[in-house]
Amino acid sequence: SDPRNVFLNFKVKKGNFKFGNNPVLLHGTGNTTALATQLAVNLGCSNIVLLGTDCKYQSEKTDFYGKNKDHKSYTLKMCDAAMRWVKDNCPIPVYNCSANKLWPEENIVDVINKLKPLKINHKTYIRKFKK
Repeated sequence: SDPRNVFLNFKVKKGNFKFGNNPVLLHGTGNTTALATQLAVNLGCSNIVLLGTDCKYQSEKTDFYGKNKDHKSYTLKMCDAAMRWVKDNCPIPVYNCSANKLWPEENIVDVINKLKPLKINHKTYIRKFKK
């Protein structure tokens, strides 16, 4: 999708999810939350804030985006397994602002006020990807 290599890119290795220290290499497939958590940890983030990761239907086979053409019979099972992996393995604190039951649910405004995240400029992120 980026033949001219204009954007920052990463590779996803098949197999089990695992944390590493290289932001251009992620491990595991089947759940974007687990991959995004790996990316955040690899970039040196100090906390994870989960938003929109409830692993549930809003109505019949729909999610936040509506009908998901890639939905499979095992999608929610994989989501739950990936979220449990994050809960059991994430090396930094996780704050849950979603309707999942693996962590206590918190209000996003309260979490942001509690964490007071630092602003990091674009060049800092680019340096991390060019390691």
